[in-house]
Amino acid sequence: MNTRGYGPVYIEKGKDYVFCNEELEPVFERHALEAISEKWNRGCSIEQIAIEYERDPDEIFLAIFHQAREGKIVRKLNYRKPIKHLKIKKNVPTVIEYENRRYVYEPQNIRR
Repeated sequence: MNTRGYGPVYIEKGKDYVFCNEELEPVFERHALEAISEKWNRGCSIEQIAIEYERDPDEIFLAIFHQAREGKIVRKLNYRKPIKHLKIKKNVPTVIEYENRRYVYEPQNIRR
């Protein structure tokens, strides 16, 4: 059976088929999908995004994969930045960890 062609796919009776990824929820709201793409492009990991959206990491991967096929991903899928976002306020990382050192972001208008 060739499912790669154009047009409808017909499943023949009596054959043993496996439907892949049935346990995953592939549907995302458009604004959530765009936010996931933005977070991925900024350097967040799939696991971090999955925790934030309370979704399976595999579902987040599928969302990123979909956005990559649409040309909305600029960061490579196999690239991981070694930066950990430890604190985020108003979608801006305020405390990050890079090479076992912590860095704190303080806006210039708030000085001690």
